[in-house]
Amino acid sequence: MRFLLTGGTGFIGSHLTRRLLDAGHSLNLIVHQRRPEVPEGKTVKYHEADLQDPTLFRNAGFKCDAAINLAGQLRRPGIADETYWKVHYESTKHVLEECLKFKIKHLMLVSTTGVYGATGRQARREDGPYEPGDIYEKT
Repeated sequence: MRFLLTGGTGFIGSHLTRRLLDAGHSLNLIVHQRRPEVPEGKTVKYHEADLQDPTLFRNAGFKCDAAINLAGQLRRPGIADETYWKVHYESTKHVLEECLKFKIKHLMLVSTTGVYGATGRQARREDGPYEPGDIYEKT
């Protein structure tokens, strides 16, 4: 299969990239920046784009069998609320639009458990109450 993967050079994304390649899949990676630990080769196509400007990743590899959206902005001091909104909400919306445009039938969105609020070590069910506390969790 050919996968479109956003956030493929992040912590989770780089591990998933290796697993998918080891399983014989091909990847279209939409990345903010290339990293040396992420493999290169004929089964990997890179598309560099800034998620704060989603128009840059439109048409960048959406001809695939499935899409996985892992991209996100980590919580850090000093980052404007607007940045979280653009990266988490707006870019996800654009990925969904492109998947519809190219008739991609499978999309996996990976997000944070923070939508449930502070969970600590307590497990939460997906249908549990939403209690996001800050802009990172809300977006």
